[in-house]
Amino acid sequence: MRNKAITDEGDRQHLTGISASELSAITFVRDYIQLHFDGPTINAYTLPTVVVGDSVFSHADSGYRDALCGRIGTMVLAAYAAPGQRLQIDFSDGCSLLISLKPADHVVEEAAVYFDPRRRNGRPGSDWATPTPIARLTPLQKRQ
Repeated sequence: MRNKAITDEGDRQHLTGISASELSAITFVRDYIQLHFDGPTINAYTLPTVVVGDSVFSHADSGYRDALCGRIGTMVLAAYAAPGQRLQIDFSDGCSLLISLKPADHVVEEAAVYFDPRRRNGRPGSDWATPTPIARLTPLQKRQ
């Protein structure tokens, strides 16, 4: 069963499940982060870059945590994956989060994994959503 929270449009895959949602929380877990969007969650194993105006913050930069946490409470305008390139989440304040999907940047097999508890393994009563690895959402990546 295809996850309807992710739709294809040309060479992009839109994470429609988080569009018009707020980034409600960020959890820092040792070597990855979780981005919570009023239900759906993205585990980012490749740490995101934060773009705030003309400033770009990577995880080693001073101010990174503040730039990242500054997005909490901000509405997602659009979120899409360009397979093999990046996952981009654009916010209503003009800022963006970018997660590299380039295999050379991966620290584990998937750069990020999307969970949507509203789509619980296709079975009522399941404990958690079926994870969708963002680095390999659909066969689009195989075309490269």
